Amino acid sequence: MAALLVLFSMGCGSQAADSGSGGTGGEGGTGGEGGTGAGSTLGRTCDDNAVCSPDEFCDYDICGDGVCGSCDDPGVCRARPVECNEDPGPQVCGCGDVVFDSACAANAAGARVPTKALACELPAGTFVCGSLFCQSQEEICFRRDYSDGGFDFACDVPPEPCAADDCECLVTAYSELHPSDDCESCMVEAGSTHLACEAGLI
Repeated sequence: MAALLVLFSMGCGSQAADSGSGGTGGEGGTGGEGGTGAGSTLGRTCDDNAVCSPDEFCDYDICGDGVCGSCDDPGVCRARPVECNEDPGPQVCGCGDVVFDSACAANAAGARVPTKALACELPAGTFVCGSLFCQSQEEICFRRDYSDGGFDFACDVPPEPCAADDCECLVTAYSELHPSDDCESCMVEAGSTHLACEAGLI
Protein backbone atom coordinates (compact mmCIF):
# COMPACT_ATOMS: atom_id res chain seq x y z
CA MET A 1 0.00 0.00 0.00
CA ALA A 2 1.35 3.35 -0.89
CA ALA A 3 2.15 5.65 1.96
CA LEU A 4 -0.30 8.40 2.70
CA LEU A 5 0.66 11.73 1.22
CA VAL A 6 -0.58 13.90 3.95
CA LEU A 7 -1.09 17.30 2.73
CA PHE A 8 -2.83 19.99 4.59
CA SER A 9 -4.68 20.62 7.71
CA MET A 10 -7.38 23.10 8.38
CA GLY A 11 -7.19 25.48 11.26
CA CYS A 12 -4.99 28.45 12.13
CA GLY A 13 -1.69 26.60 11.96
CA SER A 14 1.31 27.00 9.72
CA GLN A 15 1.49 24.92 6.58
CA ALA A 16 4.93 25.01 5.05
CA ALA A 17 4.19 22.65 2.20
CA ASP A 18 1.57 20.99 4.05
CA SER A 19 -0.68 22.47 4.94
CA GLY A 20 -1.67 23.31 8.16
CA SER A 21 -2.46 22.85 11.74
CA GLY A 22 -4.51 20.33 13.54
CA GLY A 23 -3.23 17.37 11.65
CA THR A 24 -0.30 15.10 11.45
CA GLY A 25 1.39 16.11 8.31
CA GLY A 26 1.98 18.54 5.58
CA GLU A 27 0.68 19.08 2.09
CA GLY A 28 3.71 17.72 0.32
CA GLY A 29 7.39 17.72 1.05
CA THR A 30 9.55 20.73 0.49
CA GLY A 31 12.84 20.42 -1.33
CA GLY A 32 16.21 21.72 -0.20
CA GLU A 33 16.35 25.33 0.90
CA GLY A 34 18.99 27.88 0.05
CA GLY A 35 21.12 29.82 2.52
CA THR A 36 20.02 33.03 4.09
CA GLY A 37 22.48 35.28 2.24
CA ALA A 38 22.70 39.05 2.42
CA GLY A 39 19.43 40.91 2.76
CA SER A 40 17.63 37.88 4.15
CA THR A 41 14.26 38.54 5.76
CA LEU A 42 13.81 34.99 7.13
CA GLY A 43 11.48 34.99 10.11
CA ARG A 44 10.13 38.48 9.44
CA THR A 45 6.36 38.84 9.78
CA CYS A 46 4.58 39.40 6.47
CA ASP A 47 1.21 39.70 4.77
CA ASP A 48 2.46 38.85 1.28
CA ASN A 49 5.65 38.04 -0.66
CA ALA A 50 6.50 41.72 -1.20
CA VAL A 51 7.86 41.92 2.35
CA CYS A 52 10.19 38.94 1.86
CA SER A 53 13.45 38.57 -0.07
CA PRO A 54 13.19 37.21 -3.67
CA ASP A 55 14.34 33.75 -2.55
CA GLU A 56 11.70 33.61 0.18
CA PHE A 57 7.91 33.45 0.36
CA CYS A 58 5.33 34.60 2.90
CA ASP A 59 4.17 31.48 4.71
CA TYR A 60 0.91 32.84 6.11
CA ASP A 61 -1.78 30.85 7.87
CA ILE A 62 -4.79 29.56 5.95
CA CYS A 63 -7.73 29.29 8.30
CA GLY A 64 -11.46 29.05 8.65
CA ASP A 65 -12.93 28.45 5.21
CA GLY A 66 -9.63 27.28 3.68
CA VAL A 67 -9.35 30.28 1.36
CA CYS A 68 -6.00 31.99 0.76
CA GLY A 69 -5.25 34.83 3.13
CA SER A 70 -8.34 34.26 5.27
CA CYS A 71 -6.50 34.12 8.60
CA ASP A 72 -6.02 37.34 10.58
CA ASP A 73 -2.54 36.60 11.93
CA PRO A 74 0.50 37.68 9.83
CA GLY A 75 2.70 35.14 8.13
CA VAL A 76 6.46 34.56 8.32
CA CYS A 77 9.09 34.82 5.56
CA ARG A 78 10.55 31.39 4.82
CA ALA A 79 13.11 30.16 2.28
CA ARG A 80 11.67 28.91 -1.00
CA PRO A 81 12.58 25.28 -1.80
CA VAL A 82 15.47 25.01 -4.26
CA GLU A 83 14.70 21.51 -5.56
CA CYS A 84 11.50 19.50 -5.57
CA ASN A 85 12.74 16.26 -7.17
CA GLU A 86 11.83 14.25 -4.07
CA ASP A 87 8.22 15.48 -4.06
CA PRO A 88 6.30 13.43 -6.68
CA GLY A 89 3.06 15.31 -6.20
CA PRO A 90 0.10 15.12 -6.41
CA GLN A 91 -0.67 18.26 -8.36
CA VAL A 92 -2.05 21.08 -6.21
CA CYS A 93 -4.06 24.25 -6.62
CA GLY A 94 -1.94 27.08 -5.27
CA CYS A 95 -3.05 30.50 -4.09
CA GLY A 96 -3.64 32.60 -7.19
CA ASP A 97 -5.54 29.69 -8.80
CA VAL A 98 -2.44 28.21 -10.45
CA VAL A 99 -1.90 24.45 -10.77
CA PHE A 100 1.52 23.21 -9.60
CA ASP A 101 3.09 19.76 -9.88
CA SER A 102 3.42 19.53 -6.09
CA ALA A 103 3.14 21.56 -2.89
CA CYS A 104 6.93 21.95 -3.00
CA ALA A 105 6.73 23.42 -6.51
CA ALA A 106 4.07 25.85 -5.32
CA ASN A 107 6.25 27.06 -2.44
CA ALA A 108 9.26 27.34 -4.79
CA ALA A 109 7.18 29.69 -6.94
CA GLY A 110 6.22 31.71 -3.86
CA ALA A 111 2.68 30.32 -3.63
CA ARG A 112 0.86 28.90 -0.62
CA VAL A 113 -1.43 25.90 -0.94
CA PRO A 114 -4.91 26.38 0.58
CA THR A 115 -7.18 23.62 1.80
CA LYS A 116 -9.61 24.06 -1.11
CA ALA A 117 -8.97 23.91 -4.86
CA LEU A 118 -10.79 27.21 -5.35
CA ALA A 119 -10.90 28.22 -9.04
CA CYS A 120 -8.03 26.22 -10.53
CA GLU A 121 -8.71 24.52 -13.85
CA LEU A 122 -9.06 20.78 -13.28
CA PRO A 123 -6.13 18.87 -14.85
CA ALA A 124 -7.18 16.13 -17.29
CA GLY A 125 -7.84 12.75 -15.70
CA THR A 126 -8.04 14.06 -12.13
CA PHE A 127 -10.61 14.94 -9.47
CA VAL A 128 -10.54 17.43 -6.61
CA CYS A 129 -9.42 16.33 -3.14
CA GLY A 130 -9.18 19.44 -0.95
CA SER A 131 -6.55 21.47 -2.84
CA LEU A 132 -5.07 18.29 -4.37
CA PHE A 133 -5.82 16.65 -7.70
CA CYS A 134 -6.02 12.84 -7.47
CA GLN A 135 -5.86 10.49 -10.47
CA SER A 136 -9.35 9.36 -11.49
CA GLN A 137 -10.03 5.64 -11.04
CA GLU A 138 -6.43 5.09 -9.84
CA GLU A 139 -6.38 6.93 -6.51
CA ILE A 140 -8.83 7.73 -3.76
CA CYS A 141 -9.20 10.97 -1.83
CA PHE A 142 -8.49 10.18 1.84
CA ARG A 143 -9.51 12.73 4.45
CA ARG A 144 -8.65 12.36 8.14
CA ASP A 145 -10.49 14.61 10.59
CA TYR A 146 -9.10 15.55 14.02
CA SER A 147 -10.79 16.47 17.28
CA ASP A 148 -9.36 20.01 17.19
CA GLY A 149 -11.19 20.76 13.93
CA GLY A 150 -8.17 20.21 11.69
CA PHE A 151 -7.98 17.73 8.85
CA ASP A 152 -5.56 16.32 6.28
CA PHE A 153 -6.13 15.27 2.68
CA ALA A 154 -4.13 12.74 0.66
CA CYS A 155 -4.33 11.04 -2.72
CA ASP A 156 -3.89 7.34 -1.95
CA VAL A 157 -3.42 4.31 -4.17
CA PRO A 158 -6.02 1.81 -2.87
CA PRO A 159 -4.52 -0.94 -0.70
CA GLU A 160 -4.66 -4.41 -2.18
CA PRO A 161 -6.98 -6.11 -2.92
CA CYS A 162 -9.33 -3.10 -3.03
CA ALA A 163 -10.41 -1.43 -6.24
CA ALA A 164 -10.67 2.36 -6.21
CA ASP A 165 -14.48 2.22 -6.36
CA ASP A 166 -15.00 -0.56 -3.77
CA CYS A 167 -16.12 1.30 -0.65
CA GLU A 168 -16.82 -1.83 1.37
CA CYS A 169 -13.29 -3.10 0.85
CA LEU A 170 -11.76 0.36 1.44
CA VAL A 171 -13.62 0.94 4.71
CA THR A 172 -12.43 -2.44 5.99
CA ALA A 173 -8.83 -1.82 4.89
CA TYR A 174 -8.59 1.69 6.34
CA SER A 175 -10.25 0.59 9.59
CA GLU A 176 -7.43 -1.95 9.94
CA LEU A 177 -4.79 0.67 9.05
CA HIS A 178 -6.25 3.17 11.55
CA PRO A 179 -7.79 0.98 14.29
CA SER A 180 -8.51 3.92 16.59
CA ASP A 181 -10.36 5.87 13.86
CA ASP A 182 -13.95 5.76 12.68
CA CYS A 183 -13.64 5.10 8.93
CA GLU A 184 -17.27 4.56 7.95
CA SER A 185 -17.65 7.45 5.47
CA CYS A 186 -17.06 6.48 1.83
CA MET A 187 -18.62 7.86 -1.35
CA VAL A 188 -18.11 7.07 -5.04
CA GLU A 189 -19.26 9.42 -7.77
CA ALA A 190 -18.23 10.27 -11.32
CA GLY A 191 -15.00 8.29 -11.26
CA SER A 192 -13.87 9.60 -7.87
CA THR A 193 -13.84 7.97 -4.44
CA HIS A 194 -13.81 9.94 -1.19
CA LEU A 195 -13.03 8.15 2.08
CA ALA A 196 -12.99 9.90 5.46
CA CYS A 197 -11.85 8.77 8.91
CA GLU A 198 -12.45 10.57 12.21
CA ALA A 199 -9.26 10.20 14.24
CA GLY A 200 -9.23 8.68 17.70
CA LEU A 201 -12.95 8.02 18.07
CA ILE A 202 -12.65 4.29 18.76
